[in-house]
Amino acid sequence: MQIKNVERLRRRCEVRSVAIAEVEKALHGTRAQVERQLLQRLNDALVYAWSHSPFYIDRFKDKTIPERVRHIARGSVGAFQQVRPTSSSWDGEGAWGAIPFTTKEDLREGYPSRFLAVPWSRVTRYGESTGSSGAPTSAFMTEQDWERGSVWLELSLLEHFGPQDIVFIAVPYELSFAAPDLDGAFRNLGAAVVAVGSLNSVCPWSRTLEMMCVLKPSVLVCTPTRALRLFDMCLEAGKVPSEIGLRSILYVGEACSPAKLAKLAAAWGVSLTTAYGATETNALALPCHHDRLHLLEHRFFFEVIDPNTHAAVDDGCLGELAVTTLGHEAMPLIRYRTGDAVVVDREPCLCGLGFRTIRHLGRLSDAIAVDGHGLLKAELENAVLNVAGTGVYCVSGVNSGRLEVFVQMIDDERVVAEAVASDIAARFRVPAVVRRLDTRDVGRLMDSMLKPGGVSFEQVREAVETVR
Repeated sequence: MQIKNVERLRRRCEVRSVAIAEVEKALHGTRAQVERQLLQRLNDALVYAWSHSPFYIDRFKDKTIPERVRHIARGSVGAFQQVRPTSSSWDGEGAWGAIPFTTKEDLREGYPSRFLAVPWSRVTRYGESTGSSGAPTSAFMTEQDWERGSVWLELSLLEHFGPQDIVFIAVPYELSFAAPDLDGAFRNLGAAVVAVGSLNSVCPWSRTLEMMCVLKPSVLVCTPTRALRLFDMCLEAGKVPSEIGLRSILYVGEACSPAKLAKLAAAWGVSLTTAYGATETNALALPCHHDRLHLLEHRFFFEVIDPNTHAAVDDGCLGELAVTTLGHEAMPLIRYRTGDAVVVDREPCLCGLGFRTIRHLGRLSDAIAVDGHGLLKAELENAVLNVAGTGVYCVSGVNSGRLEVFVQMIDDERVVAEAVASDIAARFRVPAVVRRLDTRDVGRLMDSMLKPGGVSFEQVREAVETVR
């Protein structure tokens, strides 16, 4: 080993120290200070993207870049977010609104490296989307990008976990940012990490369950539906779930209704914590000790827009989340439309952090269109699972022009079905056909899926019809 390499290790430690200092500064900032810093960070981020990213260099090569975003905003982030495009020019008040959104299709067309803004020698982490909804997209991180996110994750997890915990991480490690990030964060917290992963030949779900019964983890990291499926598997194996000793589930990778989450917590007898992110950015929002998800507003500029008109919507209203990265070296993104339905809240949190909070309500593409209504999966699921006598699984879709709902029932089928149909009609003004769903109808489907919450209506309908 050469002594000069020690200096290289020291420089890596310095990157982490800088990231920690940035976090400390953000923790002491008021909401007003957060907004003032956003303007400068945003301007710098735009200039960086326009001068380093091949995609944005090409997109904006014939445009005049505004000299200072803060001048457009007139010193107010609130006003800045409300700017509407008044023309196709880049000058004056309409400049921000005239900046086109970046879409998932842009990322697909730019695969693999049109969005890479640094030499490959500076990339320390590469990832790809699963490709389950189309061609894969790529994502990149430098050491600085990674550490800036990781220190926030560790700080957030410290509010809930520590050296006393044994943590099973049951999410995909392959081509993923989330699993390695969580793995490293828990390790730095002093917890014992068991990297079981998801849907792999080394550790199938049967082995994961066996290990849980032997090692007695206190924390499980997975999607909500996976946690419920593991609970079912435990019962099917003749084991008692409470004897495993779980105290907490950190659920990621899937939007879930409050009703389903409440049933998950009650089934396992645990507390629930969550985090929210995207393949292209890693974590976007993390929980505080009051269990509110705070947007990481020193690392991203967030907009909530009407997905049809693209106009900004007010805090507290449902819309689509768009993200602009701040200070990301490897893969800057400008106004990236996540496709996620969210509600952002400006109400101050008791934890004192000056960042707004968010509720994630699922993918807009998962909405069910029936009778001129667009029903979000999470909102429909919440209504169904709040009906007395329902279980934990609910899958809905349109069949012959009518809303059809498959739901697990633990009481009289006729009574529960009528109650669910009545509640849907009252809440959404849509008639529904409600049918019983048995876990045996979907268990095998979920066990073969990377994201079991993504079991489709067509798959369930086919499985049910095959059994019957």
